[in-house]
Amino acid sequence: MASPSDLLVASNRDQITMLPRDPKHAYVFWEVTSAGLADAQNRVSNSSEARLLCRVLRRVIDDQGQSVDLEVVRFEVGDSFDGRFVDFSDENVDHWAEVGLLTAEQEFLSIARSEPITAPRTVAGLDAPHFVAVELTGDGLVTADTDHRHPKGGYFPARQRSYSGSTSLPRRND
Repeated sequence: MASPSDLLVASNRDQITMLPRDPKHAYVFWEVTSAGLADAQNRVSNSSEARLLCRVLRRVIDDQGQSVDLEVVRFEVGDSFDGRFVDFSDENVDHWAEVGLLTAEQEFLSIARSEPITAPRTVAGLDAPHFVAVELTGDGLVTADTDHRHPKGGYFPARQRSYSGSTSLPRRND
C-alpha cells in the first residue's frame, strides 16, 4: 500500500502544506529545493551545525491580550521532500507549519510556511466543518466541498458488520 508521501509530486519550489485529517491530526508535507536550502544556509554563520526541521505552531492570546505563537511540535526533516502526520494541540485554534533551519544558537530560519488552518471542532452540529474531497492533479492538490459533516466526536463510528453463526464480534488488536 502506498504511503501518503508516495502521492506527493515534486514541484521544484519551497513549500509546506498542512491538511487537517480530523480534529486531532493533520498531515504535513514539504518540499525544500536545493536553492532554498542553500539560501538559508548562506544566512547562517556555521551552516554545518544547522539542522533542517519542520515545526507546527499555534497562535494563542496571553493574559495581556497579546497574540503569542507557540510551538506545538518540532521534528528533524531527513529528506527535503516528504510528509508525516502530526497532532493538533487544540481545536478551533489556528495552526500552521514551517520548514527551515535551526541554528546552533536555536534561531529558526524559515524556508517555507504553510497557510494557517483551524483544527476542526470535535462536536457535530449544523456549524460543524464539512469534509472536503481532495484530488491530486497536475496542478497540485485540489479540494471540493462535500455535504458530509463531522460526526459526533469528530470520528466516524465503527461500521456495523454481521457475522453468521456467532454471537460475539472478533476482538481488535490495537
